[in-house]
Amino acid sequence: MNDVLVDPAQLRATADTLRCTADRMTHALRELQDADMACLGSDRLAACARRLQSQWESGLRTLVDTTGTMATGLDRTAELYRTAETSNALRLGDAQ
Repeated sequence: MNDVLVDPAQLRATADTLRCTADRMTHALRELQDADMACLGSDRLAACARRLQSQWESGLRTLVDTTGTMATGLDRTAELYRTAETSNALRLGDAQ
């Protein structure tokens, strides 16, 4: 049988990286929302830019939400593995 090794500390580190990524995407989203498309020169170009901006905002929001959910899931998984390891260690210690 192959062993499966899970490192709760690595799961938490990955969750932290995901949270940092979500923070950066949130900052980019704010910058995008603050952009003034009217200064592009023509009405047609500004309208196209606004549509693109709207699509990017929607996509970034989805990525931020999904990334946050993954980070929360990894934190919970790390917690559950740590609890299981502690419980197993106590039981094995009692059995000896």
